[in-house]
Amino acid sequence: MAKSERRFSLLLQGRVVFGFVMKELSSGIILKPTTKGIAHHLHIYASDGKIHRIVTHERYKEGHVRRHTQHRSFTMEEFTYPFFRALAPDDDPPPRVKSFTDEKQMARLTEWFVRIGPKMIHPPTNRPVLLLKGSLGDVLERSFKEPFGADVDWNLDLSDYMAQYETVDDLDEDDAFVRVKETDLRMDGRRVAFSEDLSKLVVVAEGFVMELPWRNLERAADLQFKALGFEGFLRTIRRSGVPLVALEGGKTRQRRGPGRSARKRPRNSKRLGR
Repeated sequence: MAKSERRFSLLLQGRVVFGFVMKELSSGIILKPTTKGIAHHLHIYASDGKIHRIVTHERYKEGHVRRHTQHRSFTMEEFTYPFFRALAPDDDPPPRVKSFTDEKQMARLTEWFVRIGPKMIHPPTNRPVLLLKGSLGDVLERSFKEPFGADVDWNLDLSDYMAQYETVDDLDEDDAFVRVKETDLRMDGRRVAFSEDLSKLVVVAEGFVMELPWRNLERAADLQFKALGFEGFLRTIRRSGVPLVALEGGKTRQRRGPGRSARKRPRNSKRLGR
Protein backbone atom coordinates (compact mmCIF):
# COMPACT_ATOMS: atom_id res chain seq x y z
CA MET A 1 0.00 0.00 0.00
CA ALA A 2 1.28 3.45 -0.91
CA LYS A 3 2.33 5.74 1.93
CA SER A 4 1.61 8.75 -0.26
CA GLU A 5 0.64 9.51 -3.84
CA ARG A 6 1.24 12.62 -5.93
CA ARG A 7 0.22 13.51 -9.47
CA PHE A 8 2.19 15.73 -11.84
CA SER A 9 0.21 17.02 -14.82
CA LEU A 10 0.93 19.22 -17.83
CA LEU A 11 -2.17 20.87 -19.29
CA LEU A 12 -2.96 22.71 -22.50
CA GLN A 13 -5.96 25.04 -22.31
CA GLY A 14 -7.14 23.22 -19.20
CA ARG A 15 -6.81 19.72 -20.62
CA VAL A 16 -4.23 17.22 -19.36
CA VAL A 17 -1.82 16.33 -22.18
CA PHE A 18 0.73 14.46 -20.08
CA GLY A 19 0.95 13.35 -16.48
CA PHE A 20 2.35 10.75 -14.17
CA VAL A 21 1.67 9.51 -10.68
CA MET A 22 4.37 8.94 -8.08
CA LYS A 23 3.60 6.47 -5.31
CA GLU A 24 5.81 6.25 -2.25
CA LEU A 25 6.03 2.71 -0.90
CA SER A 26 7.91 1.17 1.99
CA SER A 27 10.14 -0.35 -0.70
CA GLY A 28 10.86 2.86 -2.62
CA ILE A 29 8.84 4.78 -5.20
CA ILE A 30 6.82 3.81 -8.27
CA LEU A 31 6.40 6.13 -11.26
CA LYS A 32 3.75 5.58 -13.89
CA PRO A 33 2.24 7.83 -16.61
CA THR A 34 -1.47 8.52 -16.16
CA THR A 35 -2.25 7.88 -19.84
CA LYS A 36 -4.81 5.09 -20.20
CA GLY A 37 -3.51 1.83 -21.60
CA ILE A 38 0.01 2.03 -20.22
CA ALA A 39 0.88 -1.21 -18.45
CA HIS A 40 4.42 -0.44 -17.29
CA HIS A 41 5.88 1.29 -14.27
CA LEU A 42 9.31 2.27 -13.03
CA HIS A 43 10.31 1.11 -9.56
CA ILE A 44 13.22 2.82 -7.77
CA TYR A 45 14.31 1.51 -4.38
CA ALA A 46 17.27 1.16 -2.03
CA SER A 47 18.68 -2.19 -0.97
CA ASP A 48 22.03 -3.57 0.17
CA GLY A 49 23.57 -0.12 0.23
CA LYS A 50 22.70 0.62 -3.39
CA ILE A 51 19.97 2.31 -5.44
CA HIS A 52 18.12 -0.09 -7.73
CA ARG A 53 15.73 0.55 -10.59
CA ILE A 54 13.65 -1.83 -12.68
CA VAL A 55 10.89 -1.52 -15.25
CA THR A 56 7.88 -3.69 -14.48
CA HIS A 57 5.72 -5.03 -17.33
CA GLU A 58 2.36 -5.38 -15.60
CA ARG A 59 0.84 -7.67 -18.24
CA TYR A 60 3.24 -10.44 -17.22
CA LYS A 61 2.70 -12.34 -13.99
CA GLU A 62 5.26 -12.57 -11.20
CA GLY A 63 7.97 -15.06 -12.12
CA HIS A 64 7.72 -14.47 -15.86
CA VAL A 65 11.06 -13.69 -17.49
CA ARG A 66 9.59 -10.48 -18.99
CA ARG A 67 7.95 -9.23 -15.78
CA HIS A 68 10.99 -7.17 -14.75
CA THR A 69 13.55 -5.67 -17.15
CA GLN A 70 16.24 -2.96 -17.24
CA HIS A 71 17.47 -3.77 -13.75
CA ARG A 72 20.44 -1.68 -12.75
CA SER A 73 22.02 -0.76 -9.43
CA PHE A 74 24.54 1.86 -8.42
CA THR A 75 25.89 3.38 -5.23
CA MET A 76 24.83 6.71 -3.80
CA GLU A 77 28.44 7.85 -4.22
CA GLU A 78 28.25 7.13 -7.96
CA PHE A 79 24.86 8.81 -8.24
CA THR A 80 25.85 12.05 -6.50
CA TYR A 81 29.22 12.60 -8.21
CA PRO A 82 27.76 14.26 -11.38
CA PHE A 83 25.98 16.77 -9.11
CA PHE A 84 29.18 17.60 -7.22
CA ARG A 85 31.06 17.87 -10.53
CA ALA A 86 28.43 20.27 -11.88
CA LEU A 87 29.00 22.64 -8.95
CA ALA A 88 32.78 22.51 -9.24
CA PRO A 89 34.94 25.22 -10.81
CA ASP A 90 36.78 24.02 -13.89
CA ASP A 91 40.10 24.09 -12.05
CA ASP A 92 38.89 22.44 -8.83
CA PRO A 93 36.95 19.20 -9.43
CA PRO A 94 35.51 17.29 -6.46
CA PRO A 95 37.42 14.34 -5.02
CA ARG A 96 36.10 10.90 -5.87
CA VAL A 97 34.43 9.27 -2.88
CA LYS A 98 33.93 5.50 -2.88
CA SER A 99 32.21 5.42 0.49
CA PHE A 100 30.44 8.16 2.46
CA THR A 101 31.31 6.18 5.60
CA ASP A 102 35.05 6.54 5.01
CA GLU A 103 36.24 9.36 7.29
CA LYS A 104 39.31 10.27 5.27
CA GLN A 105 37.40 10.46 2.00
CA MET A 106 34.64 12.51 3.61
CA ALA A 107 37.24 14.86 5.09
CA ARG A 108 38.59 15.53 1.58
CA LEU A 109 35.07 16.13 0.28
CA THR A 110 34.33 18.51 3.17
CA GLU A 111 37.54 20.43 2.48
CA TRP A 112 36.51 20.79 -1.14
CA PHE A 113 33.07 22.16 -0.17
CA VAL A 114 34.70 24.64 2.20
CA ARG A 115 36.95 25.75 -0.65
CA ILE A 116 34.23 26.32 -3.26
CA GLY A 117 31.47 27.38 -0.87
CA PRO A 118 32.23 31.12 -0.66
CA LYS A 119 32.13 31.37 -4.46
CA MET A 120 28.74 29.70 -4.59
CA ILE A 121 26.94 30.79 -1.39
CA HIS A 122 27.14 34.30 0.03
CA PRO A 123 24.97 37.07 1.54
CA PRO A 124 22.87 39.06 -0.97
CA THR A 125 24.64 42.05 -2.49
CA ASN A 126 23.66 45.00 -4.68
CA ARG A 127 24.95 43.17 -7.74
CA PRO A 128 22.46 43.25 -10.67
CA VAL A 129 20.58 40.06 -11.58
CA LEU A 130 17.95 39.35 -14.23
CA LEU A 131 14.38 38.26 -13.48
CA LEU A 132 12.75 36.32 -16.30
CA LYS A 133 9.45 37.90 -17.34
CA GLY A 134 6.06 36.38 -18.12
CA SER A 135 4.95 32.76 -18.03
CA LEU A 136 8.49 31.45 -18.43
CA GLY A 137 9.42 33.28 -15.25
CA ASP A 138 6.40 31.82 -13.46
CA VAL A 139 7.43 28.31 -14.53
CA LEU A 140 10.93 28.89 -13.21
CA GLU A 141 9.64 30.12 -9.85
CA ARG A 142 7.21 27.22 -9.51
CA SER A 143 9.92 24.68 -10.28
CA PHE A 144 11.79 25.82 -7.15
CA LYS A 145 8.71 25.72 -4.93
CA GLU A 146 5.74 23.47 -5.59
CA PRO A 147 7.27 20.17 -6.78
CA PHE A 148 9.01 19.75 -3.44
CA GLY A 149 5.94 20.16 -1.24
CA ALA A 150 4.88 16.87 0.35
CA ASP A 151 1.60 15.27 -0.73
CA VAL A 152 0.76 18.12 -3.13
CA ASP A 153 -0.29 17.48 -6.73
CA TRP A 154 1.51 19.65 -9.28
CA ASN A 155 -0.36 21.02 -12.31
CA LEU A 156 1.02 23.33 -14.98
CA ASP A 157 -0.95 24.77 -17.87
CA LEU A 158 1.38 25.24 -20.84
CA SER A 159 -0.86 27.57 -22.86
CA ASP A 160 0.73 30.89 -21.87
CA TYR A 161 4.17 29.32 -21.63
CA MET A 162 4.00 28.02 -25.23
CA ALA A 163 2.80 31.38 -26.50
CA GLN A 164 5.84 33.09 -24.95
CA TYR A 165 8.20 30.28 -25.98
CA GLU A 166 7.28 30.78 -29.64
CA THR A 167 8.51 34.38 -29.44
CA VAL A 168 11.74 33.76 -27.49
CA ASP A 169 13.92 34.01 -30.61
CA ASP A 170 12.58 37.50 -31.31
CA LEU A 171 13.08 38.86 -27.80
CA ASP A 172 16.00 41.00 -26.74
CA GLU A 173 17.21 41.25 -23.17
CA ASP A 174 14.86 44.10 -22.17
CA ASP A 175 11.86 42.18 -23.51
CA ALA A 176 12.70 39.00 -21.64
CA PHE A 177 14.15 40.24 -18.35
CA VAL A 178 13.79 42.79 -15.57
CA ARG A 179 17.04 43.95 -13.97
CA VAL A 180 16.98 43.98 -10.15
CA LYS A 181 19.52 43.48 -7.36
CA GLU A 182 20.28 40.33 -5.39
CA THR A 183 18.88 42.10 -2.32
CA ASP A 184 15.49 42.42 -4.10
CA LEU A 185 15.02 38.64 -4.17
CA ARG A 186 12.63 37.39 -1.48
CA MET A 187 11.58 34.03 -0.10
CA ASP A 188 7.96 35.21 -0.19
CA GLY A 189 8.26 36.77 -3.66
CA ARG A 190 10.50 36.39 -6.69
CA ARG A 191 13.42 34.32 -5.50
CA VAL A 192 15.03 32.97 -8.68
CA ALA A 193 17.02 35.09 -11.13
CA PHE A 194 19.88 34.82 -13.60
CA SER A 195 23.33 36.32 -13.44
CA GLU A 196 23.91 39.09 -15.97
CA ASP A 197 25.77 36.76 -18.32
CA LEU A 198 22.98 34.14 -17.99
CA SER A 199 25.50 31.50 -16.91
CA LYS A 200 24.12 30.98 -13.41
CA LEU A 201 20.85 30.78 -11.54
CA VAL A 202 20.78 33.01 -8.49
CA VAL A 203 18.45 31.57 -5.86
CA VAL A 204 17.70 33.27 -2.57
CA ALA A 205 17.44 31.29 0.68
CA GLU A 206 17.25 32.40 4.30
CA GLY A 207 19.92 35.09 4.60
CA PHE A 208 22.00 34.14 1.58
CA VAL A 209 21.93 33.51 -2.16
CA MET A 210 23.22 30.52 -4.11
CA GLU A 211 24.84 30.84 -7.52
CA LEU A 212 24.17 27.66 -9.48
CA PRO A 213 25.72 26.87 -12.87
CA TRP A 214 22.45 25.75 -14.40
CA ARG A 215 23.85 24.36 -17.65
CA ASN A 216 26.19 22.07 -15.72
CA LEU A 217 23.37 21.03 -13.40
CA GLU A 218 21.14 20.34 -16.39
CA ARG A 219 23.76 17.96 -17.80
CA ALA A 220 24.18 16.30 -14.39
CA ALA A 221 20.41 15.86 -14.05
CA ASP A 222 20.31 14.25 -17.49
CA LEU A 223 22.94 11.71 -16.41
CA GLN A 224 21.08 11.01 -13.19
CA PHE A 225 17.71 10.59 -14.93
CA LYS A 226 19.32 8.08 -17.28
CA ALA A 227 20.83 6.22 -14.34
CA LEU A 228 17.41 6.09 -12.67
CA GLY A 229 16.00 4.53 -15.83
CA PHE A 230 13.70 7.26 -17.15
CA GLU A 231 15.08 7.13 -20.70
CA GLY A 232 14.73 3.34 -21.00
CA PHE A 233 11.32 3.43 -19.31
CA LEU A 234 9.91 5.94 -21.80
CA ARG A 235 11.45 3.98 -24.67
CA THR A 236 9.65 0.85 -23.46
CA ILE A 237 6.33 2.71 -23.40
CA ARG A 238 6.85 4.07 -26.91
CA ARG A 239 7.58 0.58 -28.19
CA SER A 240 4.31 -0.62 -26.66
CA GLY A 241 2.43 1.61 -29.11
CA VAL A 242 0.63 3.65 -26.44
CA PRO A 243 1.22 7.40 -26.99
CA LEU A 244 2.34 9.40 -23.98
CA VAL A 245 1.03 12.80 -25.07
CA ALA A 246 -2.62 13.63 -25.71
CA LEU A 247 -3.06 16.44 -28.24
CA GLU A 248 -5.97 18.42 -29.63
CA GLY A 249 -9.16 16.92 -31.01
CA GLY A 250 -9.33 14.07 -28.56
CA LYS A 251 -6.68 12.14 -30.49
CA THR A 252 -3.32 11.02 -29.20
CA ARG A 253 -0.07 10.64 -31.03
CA GLN A 254 3.61 10.69 -30.29
CA ARG A 255 5.64 13.78 -30.87
CA ARG A 256 9.35 13.60 -31.58
CA GLY A 257 10.11 17.13 -30.51
CA PRO A 258 8.87 20.71 -30.52
CA GLY A 259 8.31 22.24 -33.92
CA ARG A 260 10.27 25.39 -34.31
CA SER A 261 10.07 28.05 -36.95
CA ALA A 262 13.09 29.25 -38.89
CA ARG A 263 12.95 32.78 -37.51
CA LYS A 264 16.29 34.49 -37.09
CA ARG A 265 17.39 35.98 -33.78
CA PRO A 266 18.91 39.45 -33.57
CA ARG A 267 22.68 39.01 -33.31
CA ASN A 268 23.08 41.12 -30.19
CA SER A 269 20.22 39.65 -28.20
CA LYS A 270 20.75 37.36 -25.23
CA ARG A 271 18.86 34.12 -24.94
CA LEU A 272 18.72 31.11 -22.67
CA GLY A 273 20.46 27.96 -23.80
CA ARG A 274 18.35 24.92 -24.57
